[in-house]
This record gives sequence, C-alpha cells and structure tokens, in this order.
Amino acid sequence: MYDSEEKWVDGSFKPSTIAESISTFLEPDVYYVNIWSPDDGKDTDYKLSLKLTLGKD
Repeated sequence: MYDSEEKWVDGSFKPSTIAESISTFLEPDVYYVNIWSPDDGKDTDYKLSLKLTLGKD
C-alpha cells in the first residue's frame, strides 16, 4: 500500500492462495493498493476487499 506521495505504507506477501490482510492506522490521505502476481504477469484470479474502521479523536 502506498500513500499519495507514492511512499510505502504497509503490505502483505503470502504465497499462493493464503488469505492476506493489512491492519494499520492511516492518516487522511489517498492510498493505492498494488496487486502483484509472481507468475510472470499471467492473469491471476483474486478477490480484493477493503474494510474501513473510523477511530475516535
């Protein structure tokens, strides 16, 4: 995951079909998620879900 300045924020790197997750505190900003396939760029089926939990000030 990258922020609006394309700086690395957090990530997960698990092999094959193992479920992955990222849990981190984020400041208000724009964020980008990059999906990378180790299979030489071949199409890979995946499901991307995002869950946002708002904290209290």
